[in-house]
This record gives sequence, C-alpha cells and structure tokens, in this order.
Amino acid sequence: NRELSGGFDVSYTEYEYSKLGGYGYDRDSFVVSGRLGWRLTDHWTQTMRLSASFDQNYDLQLGGWHKANLYTLGTNLRYYNLHSNFQQNTHTGIVGDLGVAYTGFGGTSTFMRYSADITALWKFFDDRWQFKTGWEFGYLQSLESDNYIPRVYRYFLGGESLRGFDVAGVGSRNWYYRTYSLGGLWKANGSTQINFPIFIPDEYQIKGFVFMDYGILGKPPRREYEYKGRSNIIDEDWRTSVGVGIYWNTPMGPMNFSWGWPLKVNKY
Repeated sequence: NRELSGGFDVSYTEYEYSKLGGYGYDRDSFVVSGRLGWRLTDHWTQTMRLSASFDQNYDLQLGGWHKANLYTLGTNLRYYNLHSNFQQNTHTGIVGDLGVAYTGFGGTSTFMRYSADITALWKFFDDRWQFKTGWEFGYLQSLESDNYIPRVYRYFLGGESLRGFDVAGVGSRNWYYRTYSLGGLWKANGSTQINFPIFIPDEYQIKGFVFMDYGILGKPPRREYEYKGRSNIIDEDWRTSVGVGIYWNTPMGPMNFSWGWPLKVNKY
C-alpha cells in the first residue's frame, strides 16, 4: 500500500563548453542509470539512483582527450508541500531536497557529493502575485589520496545559476587561461524574486518579475593553486546581481527571459 516508481535512463550528450568561454573543456558522455522511488509520508519521498557514466573529456589546461568512467550510487530525500492556484500558476509553501551520492566502485574518480536546496513561495494579491526565495548548497569531498577532483565534475556559477554573470563567470581563474574558471569544490547560491501581472489577460499566463541573485563559489583543489610555476587567481568572494524579466507559461512549458546586472565584478 505504498506508491512506488521505477525507471531507467539512457543518454548520450556532447558538451561543447570550450566555446562558451568560461568552462574551458569539452565532454562527450554516455550514461546508463536506473532509479527507484517511494513515498515516505504525505510530503516526503525518497529516490535511489545507480548510474554508470562513460566520458571523454578534453580540458584546455591538460590538453588531449581523456577517458573517464564514473559509477555512482545516490539517494535523494524530497519535501513537497505547496498550495497552488493553477490558473494563476502561483504557489504558497516549501519545496526542499537533500541528496548524497558516492562515486567510485573502481571508476577513474572516487568522491562524495552532498547537495541541499530549499525554496519558499507565497502567493498574494488575489493569488496573482508571488514571492519566491531559495537557496542551493553543494559540496564535493574527494576520497583520493591526492584530494583531486577533475575540473569537469566541479561546481560552476554564472549564467542561469547566477543571472547577470557570464556562464562560469564566477570563481577562481587560471593565470594563463584567464577566461576559464577553475571551478570549485563547494558552492552556495540563492535568489529572491517577485512575479507580478503586467496588464495582459490572465489566460495568457505572462508575468513580469524582478530578482536579486547571490552566490559564492569555493576554491578548487589545492594542486591547482599554481600553474607552470605561477600562482593562479584564487577567488572566493560573494557575488550579487539584480534584474528584471518576463515569465511565459506556454503550452509547451515555461519560458523565462531575464536581464541581469552584476553589482560586484572582478577585472577578470
């Protein structure tokens, strides 16, 4: 008498991140995974996931293509408690996730990944306005003797995750490849946003919004504090931005158009 869900996923993805200017790497990834989920209470669910990822990674700092096989077992706890007005697409309540995953089992890298996020929403003014605020946290723990995690599996901030900044535009930089982020072993970022009607009939489900994004990206592994005998730019500063945008709940799914302006930047 308990709701269960199960399934599998097979995907092949080519990431051409070197063209974006911030990541500095390309990646071809073939992933096979299976998942099983169940309901714990009215508001809590749990999911288990086992995956195998067969990657080809090209890092501009290292040069050449390198194979990587990652085998991961993880679990996620989700809390969901929302009261929704579906016509206005507004909600009041809290959604949160807690996750932990182990990558190893003889693969090319061994590390733990811990994650958490929480979002609070409140609808008001006849359910036509909505206040939304949320936080995301992530932490990587290497289980290798050299405490190293390849750059392609670290955290990055910027672009969609920190509007107003370039993709991977936040964090430490290589002194030679100054446009490329070194990524971080941990992150904390959040956003506060107000959605409001913009004098268009409600049935079109188009709203405007204003937002403030904020975040911080942790340091890379210590062995990347230097490159070719010179110190890299190690950046662990808070970043904030503000902006405006338009939200459109189309028949094919929601679309967002955002314009952001950074409040604090560094010259690189």
